[in-house]
Amino acid sequence: MYHPLLDNLDQKSMDELMQMTNDLSKKMSFAYNSGNYQLLEQIRVVYNTVQDTIQQKNRQQMEMLQRKQESKNTPDNLDIE
Repeated sequence: MYHPLLDNLDQKSMDELMQMTNDLSKKMSFAYNSGNYQLLEQIRVVYNTVQDTIQQKNRQQMEMLQRKQESKNTPDNLDIE
């Protein structure tokens, strides 16, 4: 579920996204320990959105690396002597 108050996460770097997940984890722990379960659920929505963005970026990076590798392995690019 997308959280409407989040900035555009696609423009954030992986380091920024990882820092966000660390910060959100701490906030979830605080909300849980203080018994504020409504806040916990709201933070969890944001956390899941950030995690989804990280997974999407990882998938895109993997696909890009696979395409690069496939383009290197085409018969036109093989250097056989």
